[in-house]
Amino acid sequence: MTRPTHRLAPLGLAATLALAPLVAMPRPAAAAGGPGRATPGPTPTTPGGPGRAAVTPDYIPGMGWPPCYGASCVGEDPTMTNPQGVSCADTAVDLATVRSASDGYSVTLRWSNWCHANWTRWPSDTPSSASSGFFTRTSDGHVEWSRGYYTYMVNGYETAQACIIPYSPPHTPICTGWY
Repeated sequence: MTRPTHRLAPLGLAATLALAPLVAMPRPAAAAGGPGRATPGPTPTTPGGPGRAAVTPDYIPGMGWPPCYGASCVGEDPTMTNPQGVSCADTAVDLATVRSASDGYSVTLRWSNWCHANWTRWPSDTPSSASSGFFTRTSDGHVEWSRGYYTYMVNGYETAQACIIPYSPPHTPICTGWY
C-alpha cells in the first residue's frame, strides 16, 4: 500500500495581496499612544497607501540598526546590543513609575522608540527580591516577569503597563496607566 502524498500549492499573487493588509496593520489612532503618551515619532507609510504603517526600524548613523524591533523584541533582554554595541536600553526613556504604598518600592515603565519596545525596570539599589515581583504586560495579554533589575521586552506596538506586587499583604498588583 502506498501513502498518498499531498503537496501544498504556493499562494498565488491574488492570495498574497489579499493577506497583505494582515501583515502590517497600524494601531488605531486612539490606542496609538495611550492616555498621556503621544505616539513616538512619525509613522512611515508603505507604498500600499496612507495610513498603513511600515514595520521597519530606523537606521541611525553611528548607532546602526536596532538589535530587535517591535515584535522581534518580545522576550529579549533590553541590554542586548547590536554589532555597534548599542542596546535598546541605551535609547530608552522612562514613561511612568508606580510605587507600592505599603513597602515604598517602585518600578518604572521604559520605552525605546528606536527598538519600538517597552520593559519595566527596578530603579532602586534595593534588590528586587524586596517585593513579591514585578512585570510588564501589554494590551494583548502578553506578560514578561522580572529578571533581576528589569523584565525582558514586550512589543512596543501594543500599549503596555508596569506592575509591582507588594511584599506586604494583600499582594495585589499596583500598575501604571497604559502607555
